[in-house]
Amino acid sequence: MKLISLFLILCSQALANYEFNLLKQENDKMYVTLKQNGKAITFEDLKTVHESKLHVFIISEDLEFYAHFHPQEEGNGVFSFQIPNLAKSKNYRVWGEFVNKKSSKPIYTSFDIISVKMEKIIPIYI
Repeated sequence: MKLISLFLILCSQALANYEFNLLKQENDKMYVTLKQNGKAITFEDLKTVHESKLHVFIISEDLEFYAHFHPQEEGNGVFSFQIPNLAKSKNYRVWGEFVNKKSSKPIYTSFDIISVKMEKIIPIYI
């Protein structure tokens, strides 16, 4: 559990000019968007780190659930991955981790969701 706590602290350093958002949920897939200064980021813009260009983590607010994904690129800054079974009525943070080819530093950005039912995920906008 200490590793997850440390990860959350490090990830709070996300850069403001990057946007990582839930685009839609369709069947058993979650689609997310990744942008920098409003422009779509694609796999061509990213370095491969730990065998993937983009890592997505879903972590529950109570730190009881953790999942790690390597999304597929759908095009134009949209990426998809299989949705895990999320417990009802729990809050989750979805983290994106990547390294832009123009930088050597990892970038962390996130958004929050709540799982109302197993088949529906609702984004939380703050």
